Amino acid sequence: MASNKTTVKLNESGMDAILTSDGVVADLHRRGEAIAAAAGDGFVARVSQRRDRRARVVVLTATPRAMRSEAKHRTLVRSLDAGRG
Repeated sequence: MASNKTTVKLNESGMDAILTSDGVVADLHRRGEAIAAAAGDGFVARVSQRRDRRARVVVLTATPRAMRSEAKHRTLVRSLDAGRG
């Protein structure tokens, strides 16, 4: 019987280059800003990138009012769809 096992080997340096590229950072920034805008005033997006790791975006509460809104209404979770696409 023939084996149906498929093996994929990723090029790690190539993956690192993609995950830290300017295009990926710009896309993450755009998505984070869209989520922060949908959440409302007091929410901010920050992109962070370590040289040896992939880039990431974090949307944070920046004001006490936004913190209360997040705690009471889960505003960020409700705003996640704005970052799709």
